[in-house]
Amino acid sequence: MRKIVKTCINLYVFKARVDFETEDGAAQGEAAVTTHNGLQQASFTYSHFSDAGHVASSFAFPHLEVLHAHFNGGRVTCPNPAELVRPIAQNMTALSLNPATLPQDVFVSLLRNIPSLVQLCLNEPSTYDEESKSSAMKARYDDTLLAHLTLAVGGVGNPRPCPKLQYLKCERYTAKFSDNALVGFISARGSYPESGPLPMRQVHIHFDRRKGLDIAERCAGCIALGLDLKLRYVSESPYDIEYCSGWFSQEDCLA
Repeated sequence: MRKIVKTCINLYVFKARVDFETEDGAAQGEAAVTTHNGLQQASFTYSHFSDAGHVASSFAFPHLEVLHAHFNGGRVTCPNPAELVRPIAQNMTALSLNPATLPQDVFVSLLRNIPSLVQLCLNEPSTYDEESKSSAMKARYDDTLLAHLTLAVGGVGNPRPCPKLQYLKCERYTAKFSDNALVGFISARGSYPESGPLPMRQVHIHFDRRKGLDIAERCAGCIALGLDLKLRYVSESPYDIEYCSGWFSQEDCLA
């Protein structure tokens, strides 16, 4: 990766899979920070959560405007993951990971340090054997995450968490939100001026339970204002789709 950044001086958009465990020894041993002044958009898929820390400490992209971070590795065991990615968090506009990667309290702490986040995706397990499914079910995020994202503005110096968030996608085996918490989140962030300058544009969630409240009816006002809401439930038919106007989209963004 370092060779590419050094060699491609006109690099403007960069998409890469990052795995420092497979980098050659010389590349890993370089202590100097590699700077690229032209890079403005990047999408990194990390094989290990620690790789994000390596990128943050090894590279400087002063004009970076868009950063998508995808985490595919297993559960993180480092003591402070939020601190590990803090150097790149300010520029992070899209984040995707499976809840099994980070405990919910650590994940919430991480979100406090990503003010530019626009897209958040909780990815389903990469495999569906019984062990993976069982681990995923235990690791699902709950109403604590929505409560954090629903917090109202607390005055000067205490802005709403992730104030630019507009897209939320939760794939199967990633979330166990209650209906009331979801309605509260959508109501708080799905319209202007309650949500601030950037209301939610898209909320797509695949539940592992049957349908309860009619959330689309309760959030009809936000839908009328343009919110793309799609909820899937367990039912006798393959899918019980409450409201559908397309699946999660990353238009105009690196995927």
